[in-house]
Amino acid sequence: ELVRLDADVVALQEVRSRLADDHNHPSDAATFLQRRTAYGFMAFRPYPGNAAEGLASLSEHPLRVVGAGSGTIEDCALRVTVDIDRVSQALTNVHLDWRRADPGAADRRDRQRANARLRRRPVRNPAR
Repeated sequence: ELVRLDADVVALQEVRSRLADDHNHPSDAATFLQRRTAYGFMAFRPYPGNAAEGLASLSEHPLRVVGAGSGTIEDCALRVTVDIDRVSQALTNVHLDWRRADPGAADRRDRQRANARLRRRPVRNPAR
């Protein structure tokens, strides 16, 4: 699909950090895709707290990673610049972490699951 897309720059999300290539050598998915396509340049940033996946940009033109700040948005973004026909373009790939955007969401979800498990348990009648 990436080859048929014929784009100068591609932004990818949920890219695996580790995988085995055809020769069973450890690699990351972004490098694997870069080798299989015409994209000569690649940038990758793992997700904070989950180094198994991250954001990637593939480009036919040299990439420069910019902005390495910290915070909710910066932690979930890969910002690059690319020069195309002597014009500098900026690309920000953002994949927000819903748990960090709403810190209480994970707690509410866990409580809902616990309550659902309790409702499924049979009710025991106390001995009379």
